[in-house]
Amino acid sequence: MITHDRVSTGVGGLDTMLKGGFIQGRPYLIVGGPGSGKTIFGMQFLWDGLMKGENVLYVTLEEPFDELRQNMVPFGWDTGKIRILDLSPESRREEDLKNLDFMEEELRLELRNEQHKRVVFDSTTTVRLLEGHDIDGRRRILSLMRILKEAEATSLLICESIQGEIPMESFLARGVIRILTTNKSGEKLRAMQIEKMRGTDFDEHIRPMQITPKGIRIDPDEIAVDAFW
Repeated sequence: MITHDRVSTGVGGLDTMLKGGFIQGRPYLIVGGPGSGKTIFGMQFLWDGLMKGENVLYVTLEEPFDELRQNMVPFGWDTGKIRILDLSPESRREEDLKNLDFMEEELRLELRNEQHKRVVFDSTTTVRLLEGHDIDGRRRILSLMRILKEAEATSLLICESIQGEIPMESFLARGVIRILTTNKSGEKLRAMQIEKMRGTDFDEHIRPMQITPKGIRIDPDEIAVDAFW
């Protein structure tokens, strides 16, 4: 039987669902709607690596890096120690956006110089929008995943998606984790489901998820409420 080195997600309950964590060195997709907790998940994953002495990287195409850091202050994470690579359209000249090769070039250079063990890429949705065509978007995302894979980084690619939608990059990633949200009696409820995970057994149940003052928490023994089915 083939065994793989594992990387903790930073979320104890999720590690249990994954039978030990992510397989090291592979790209995974984190899917969810606005406000579901995708960015928090990404930062929590990086913070866990930082606490283990690893070099970690957050690649942002959306939120300004100063806002990212400020938004994580309530969790007590010193995100000033997390390297942030800003590839957002706002930070580029208009002519750069006609060709997104700069994304691959800067990411490859960053990974070569720093040898990051964990990377969060936020987001593939922005890449698709900037490319404008599905085929071009698929090629670009596949190329970015290849760069991350060659660098042997365990990476999370964040994807904006409404519930039930299957984004194109789901077919490219080695695993897909979806964050579900719903409202019940005026309260926003969250849950997490592993939709796909190559090379390992995993818990396919929808499990309740909470965002606490210390970050995301999953109860691996509790089944989510009927509203998620």
